[in-house]
Amino acid sequence: MDLYDKLVDLLANHTIDEIGLLPCVPDATDIPPATRHYHPLVVVDGKLGVALDTLTALLQQSQQRFTEASSSDEAQQEETSRVLILLKPDHYTAMNVRKRLVCDKKRTIAQELALLDLIFTVSRHTKSAIAWHHREWLLTRDLAQLDIEAERRLCERSATLYPRNYYAWHHRFWLLEQMNAAAIEEEYESMVAWAGAHVSDHSGIHHLGQVVERWLVPAPSKRLAAHVAWLDNVTQQFPGHESLWAHRRACAMLMLERTDETTWPQSQHRWIDNVLHYKPKHADLDTSPASWHQQHVLALRYGLWLCLLRAKVMKNEPVSLIRHYLDQLRLVDPRPIYNALLLDNTRIGRDVA
Repeated sequence: MDLYDKLVDLLANHTIDEIGLLPCVPDATDIPPATRHYHPLVVVDGKLGVALDTLTALLQQSQQRFTEASSSDEAQQEETSRVLILLKPDHYTAMNVRKRLVCDKKRTIAQELALLDLIFTVSRHTKSAIAWHHREWLLTRDLAQLDIEAERRLCERSATLYPRNYYAWHHRFWLLEQMNAAAIEEEYESMVAWAGAHVSDHSGIHHLGQVVERWLVPAPSKRLAAHVAWLDNVTQQFPGHESLWAHRRACAMLMLERTDETTWPQSQHRWIDNVLHYKPKHADLDTSPASWHQQHVLALRYGLWLCLLRAKVMKNEPVSLIRHYLDQLRLVDPRPIYNALLLDNTRIGRDVA
């Protein structure tokens, strides 16, 4: 049997729940005798291992079988397209065949979702835009099969296997749009816990901002104040992470748009001052000078941004505060990017008007 036939046979006779890419072909004697005849493919306890050295040949054979499959033979179409997307989920044509089989009721939505679950056990496959789109297409056809908790776990696992996974977070945003108020509460709690452990993941922190925007609805001022208190603590624990400061800007926009708070910007300026004067302690998680230098740069940029935002929205931010942040920024960040705003007070006033 060639590699393609071996793969088809083992998929038919073994329940595979995970696929892994191996750095090299293992010795046949290291494989359990019951599955040794599949070598160089490896099957152990429901796990399938495919060596990178054999992947190219296996893809070529799978592509050839897919191309040669008769369009009138649905069984052959199903087999060849299934093998091909297991190895290469970004294959448009093969994925479209899967859609046609679902539309023709030759494959159930549950079967296709299970196939995608298997595909997403490969870390690099979790970045497949086509596979995530196929999953949303399936669930949209029958929302009764949508298990939000299971989908949430899938997204979290994918984001862990492949950090800053835009497509996994985009799917989670799609889930957010399907959630009721109770589910949004759970999503907020889940995301706060996740973000506290992944403070440098921009995609995940951006999703947290989208969750907060919906979570605020019952009591915007109270809830946003509580969320910012959490953010203050995390930002202090993990200095120098730009994603947290970007999230703070999103919270500032929500505070100005969704609440009647007028003193909140002043409290933020006081908080920035505390950050700038904070002396790291031995008990802190991160005491490195580089992290705290970056923390000061990000704090000053946020303060300047907040001034410019208020000047545009409220027309009352004092130019002296803007100059204060600019002068300090030049000390910690000597790049000339701030020079345009430092020409004179008239220029500053005109730029923020």
